[in-house]
Amino acid sequence: MSTPGFAGAVLAGGKSQRMGRNKAFLTAGGETFLRRAVGKLQAYTDEIMISTGAQTRYGWLGLPVVSDAYPDGGALAGIEACLRTSGRDLVFFLPLDMPFAPEKLIPVMVDMAQGVDG
Repeated sequence: MSTPGFAGAVLAGGKSQRMGRNKAFLTAGGETFLRRAVGKLQAYTDEIMISTGAQTRYGWLGLPVVSDAYPDGGALAGIEACLRTSGRDLVFFLPLDMPFAPEKLIPVMVDMAQGVDG
């Protein structure tokens, strides 16, 4: 089910300093965190992008990879880059390090945002 006016973005730009390795490739339920996040968004939208500080890191997914315009700007830099890049009115952001985020939350939040003047 695709929702018009809504894009999805996976926030995958962390440096994983505390973890010591890239969280995107950790697994839960037999899938990497990155694939789980993308799969949750694919159930609701056909525009999905990966927000990252490194342009080449996730190109193998076949999805647009959006680099931060402000290096070392953290999650806000990724959010800004995706909002600037997307052609949609709404963007739902899903951090990849939340592999158990309830998928049913996505359409609820998108419905709540419809018609809100941002």
